[in-house]
Amino acid sequence: ISISELYDKVKKEIKSEQVKLFNNCLPTFLKDNDEPIWVDYEDTLNVIQSVIYDIQNNYRIEDFKYVADSYNSIFKSESDLDVEFNFYNISYDFLYIDEDIDLITPINKMVYINLPAIDINSSFNFKIKSHYFNKIQIDLLNAFKIYPGSAYIRSLKSDKIINQLPNKTTLKGLQRYAERIFIKTNKNANVKHQILHQKNVIKDICRCLIDIEHNINSMPYKEIEEYLTYNCFLEGLELDQEILKLKNNYFGLLSMNFIGYYKILELENLYIEDFDKDYFQFYNTMLENGIVDLENLHIPFN
Repeated sequence: ISISELYDKVKKEIKSEQVKLFNNCLPTFLKDNDEPIWVDYEDTLNVIQSVIYDIQNNYRIEDFKYVADSYNSIFKSESDLDVEFNFYNISYDFLYIDEDIDLITPINKMVYINLPAIDINSSFNFKIKSHYFNKIQIDLLNAFKIYPGSAYIRSLKSDKIINQLPNKTTLKGLQRYAERIFIKTNKNANVKHQILHQKNVIKDICRCLIDIEHNINSMPYKEIEEYLTYNCFLEGLELDQEILKLKNNYFGLLSMNFIGYYKILELENLYIEDFDKDYFQFYNTMLENGIVDLENLHIPFN
């Protein structure tokens, strides 16, 4: 994929996704607020930011035990994975909470998740006391990482070498798409999950854009922070993490989620009707040959 084509696509998609997110946020916003008077596009973004902030704040978690509660109450009955959660008082293992670190490799469908047994409010400094740690986002993270996400994907046909050495861009796309599968198929998913999923998609778009802006167009970090805050609804720890990843990684890494996810959406537009909108069947069909290069995802449908 050419950099110029990718850049044009992300510039177009950021506005498109913001409008879709606004349409989902407005009914929630109007429950507690008067109809806004629109002066410019900033008012639209402010409505989105207000709703996202309320969801994150109202569903804040106090410790990471909700990760296990979420999986056991929402996903376990549908999954054939055996997941064991381990909590350690002497550990500050936040690797599971980081989307970009994928250490889950199920052995015989057994998955071990290590988490710190700490009180977030008492153990974190002010910046890390982020309402980014909230129940809705954790539900989406469990979809992204366990079921139907990475652990489920990696447990399929585990004898295939291609699943042990997956195409990283395809895997990133499948993980984000797993959130969409959860929202489309799980009775516990609601509009709040849809809103934060869309925020995650917008973050992927923005990561791709700043990847190009910084590495090709030399945009300074200050401008990047302002862009991510204004357009992508990031703040605090979540914002700091994105800047840190941009500084410490090679060009192209931050673009993987966007490229993979949108390729899968293109396939969905082409083929989902053939599956009577059975999203899980469509998802599993993509995985018939393992986690292959994006261009080979067409093969099972032809």
